[in-house]
Amino acid sequence: RRNEVYQVAMASKGSTPPYPSAARFSDSQCFPQYTASLKCLQEFNSDKSKCQEHFDVYKECKKKEVLEISSLLFILRFYVAYFESGGMGPTTWRIKCFK
Repeated sequence: RRNEVYQVAMASKGSTPPYPSAARFSDSQCFPQYTASLKCLQEFNSDKSKCQEHFDVYKECKKKEVLEISSLLFILRFYVAYFESGGMGPTTWRIKCFK
């Protein structure tokens, strides 16, 4: 199991995303809010003042998405550092961290 986590962590260091769909904007959890904003602009002939609520919802969604990604990257960096340093056995690690 340790080796699997390490391999995924190391794969993410490359220039291509570890999963094929990771680079597609349409896979973003905020894509529906984005498309709703565009539809609003079309409906109101690009009058941004009529679509401010849509923009705000999209902006909040992106903030949450970025926070989630940042948290995942932090965890991933921890595991990479842990395994690159030689790590400890899971039992030893638990004992040292939770004493």
